[in-house]
Amino acid sequence: MPFKQIKVSPVLTNFTAMDAGDVVFNNAEIELPYSGTCAVRGITVVNHANLNPADAELEMIFLNDNGTDIGTVDATASVKFAPIAESFLGYYRQSLSADNTSSSGDFDEFTISGINSTKATFTSQYPLFLTPKSGERNVYFSAITPDSPTFDGATGVIVNGAVTLGASDTLAVDGQPAGLHFKVGDTVCDSSANVVGVIKSVSTNSIVFEAVTTHAVANDEELFLANQLLFIFNVEYDI
Repeated sequence: MPFKQIKVSPVLTNFTAMDAGDVVFNNAEIELPYSGTCAVRGITVVNHANLNPADAELEMIFLNDNGTDIGTVDATASVKFAPIAESFLGYYRQSLSADNTSSSGDFDEFTISGINSTKATFTSQYPLFLTPKSGERNVYFSAITPDSPTFDGATGVIVNGAVTLGASDTLAVDGQPAGLHFKVGDTVCDSSANVVGVIKSVSTNSIVFEAVTTHAVANDEELFLANQLLFIFNVEYDI
């Protein structure tokens, strides 16, 4: 059977402290390799926020329809079962322990954890079967936190000269080298999670956007990474 690795980085829209049970993101899209059932053999989560393991846990539900949010981001999940009953595919809990996650500081600016075991302590379906709607290839997943994390996305990349984006698509920066914290396709925000734009190209001291909002950024304002969680799905399928 063939295998494929699929990478997904949801855009987070809240950079403040969360409470247990709060929604982290809604309906991030997973594009499957074909329009049939795929078995998820493992998930790796890379967390730019470099959280301690106790704060980095996530509970994820998978659906084959994105018509219903599980709740408002940074508020308690409020979804009822009836609206998602037909589209529900499964559940994973990122239940962290010393044997399946790095510790804060191990890799300096990010942490890594995995869901790839049949251990009962992971309280997850293994393998997870993802079945899209007939004729489609996309499924969706949403997450809540059982802890109290702050996915702040702070980068240390600083605006070098005030500018109103929209009139310009280029931003001069200093502080931390931009290329160490951002890549092409990333969504850049200010500290309040207001979207600045989507990156077209990036160098040490400059960011060029391909999708930019009409947004004024101040000199010495810090830039934040909205795609701070990277999910890597290892899937197996039969064609």
